[in-house]
Amino acid sequence: MMVRTQVFRNFRLKLRPPKQVMGLSRMGASHQTRLSFIRSLIRRMARENWRFEQLRFDVDKNGYGFSVYAAHAPKHGAVRRM
Repeated sequence: MMVRTQVFRNFRLKLRPPKQVMGLSRMGASHQTRLSFIRSLIRRMARENWRFEQLRFDVDKNGYGFSVYAAHAPKHGAVRRM
């Protein structure tokens, strides 16, 4: 078995083989994160063809200000967030 290493900020790390890390029993211990929720939400929005509408956009040349968008889901109408 070949041991791979990777240099990270002057530390040398031993990388475990993918078969050891990516086993189903090992991955079952992983917990969902906010990122995994966002990914599933984006897939749902694409699958259901959500529409987005820009209601207001008051941002100056330096990037300060605010904007208001409406999300139109086919089954739920508009959801507004500031």
